[in-house]
Amino acid sequence: MTTTTQAPLLKLERVFDATPERLWSYWTDPKRYARWLNPAPLDLVIHEWDLRPGGKIRFDMPQPDGSPNPEEGMFHELVPSKRLVSGSADKSFLLVATFEPVGLGRTRLVVEVTGVPLEWHAGATEGWGRGFEKLATDLSAPAGGFGLVREFKAPPEKVWSMWTTKEGIMQWWAPSAKEIGFDFTVKQLDVRPGGKFAFGMVNKEHDLTNAGTYTVVRPHEELAWTWHFDIYLKPDEKPYDIPIRVTFERLANGGTRMRFTEGALALPGHTEGSREGVMKNLDQLEKALEAA
Repeated sequence: MTTTTQAPLLKLERVFDATPERLWSYWTDPKRYARWLNPAPLDLVIHEWDLRPGGKIRFDMPQPDGSPNPEEGMFHELVPSKRLVSGSADKSFLLVATFEPVGLGRTRLVVEVTGVPLEWHAGATEGWGRGFEKLATDLSAPAGGFGLVREFKAPPEKVWSMWTTKEGIMQWWAPSAKEIGFDFTVKQLDVRPGGKFAFGMVNKEHDLTNAGTYTVVRPHEELAWTWHFDIYLKPDEKPYDIPIRVTFERLANGGTRMRFTEGALALPGHTEGSREGVMKNLDQLEKALEAA
């Protein structure tokens, strides 16, 4: 972590729909922490995580341009579900996070950072805001599932069409499937409550169909569906349904903040695999929107 002396305090505050205990877990579980802290649409790469006073922290904060952006520090104080202090060994850079219950199932998080030059405060505040959006979205996912948030330089109408028309879907989902060796086709697309969709993914070894039923269709605002999961199952496993929800928020700059949440798959490894797949899909969506 960059160390600077005599820098003014940077203070951030937000209320989350989660208990202090649950929010604390997103600060102390390295896998969860890696999912939200980076303002960029990439996970942290954690190299060292020794959760005790005096324990070291070391991770990369990857950037879209490929730079690893390495960071390191240590834990100074850990009061479960109440207070976490971390920073540089000499405390010239210090982060203090406090967790205050503010009603049934809600927590006020206050983050105070010292050691950040005043001229960096605006950028740091924006970065923390993006991280908090990712954290709030992940917390809102169905139990055991995950949430992702992305911002696009395109209006909600344009992003919506990428999700709800065959032409739009083929521009980003097909290239994403091609990256992992599948040919992609839209077999069925009936975007209305109760309407069905079916997407085919075929290679030499597999002939898969990603199918489901739309449950909420609010043009340019919200799209939700039930994914009828029946792929890569073992002979004794039964198909089951997974809830998925996407919301589209218009930003002041004319762009879109899109939030994606998905319920848990039967096995944790399947859930994480799905999350990684969605992240790659959204990278292709961003490229398609920029090219359109």
